[in-house]
Amino acid sequence: MVTETTSMELSEQEQQLVEVLREWDHVGEYRLTIELHGVWDVALQRQDTGVRAVRGTGPTFAEAWDAMDIAPPDLQATSAERI
Repeated sequence: MVTETTSMELSEQEQQLVEVLREWDHVGEYRLTIELHGVWDVALQRQDTGVRAVRGTGPTFAEAWDAMDIAPPDLQATSAERI
């Protein structure tokens, strides 16, 4: 099966999302939740600690993403829940 790929311009926030997925790949289990219910709600949580490491909300995905303060995954292991 041949599939056609197309490229599209990513916003800065969308590019950061891809980078976070790659950076957190070695961490093990984590959950990235992106919800839209009137406002965007983005949260990143480590499954082994149950701590929701970061969360951001906003009227656009870009603003919700920018509201998060994502540290490298090794630092998240000891950080307290910030929301």
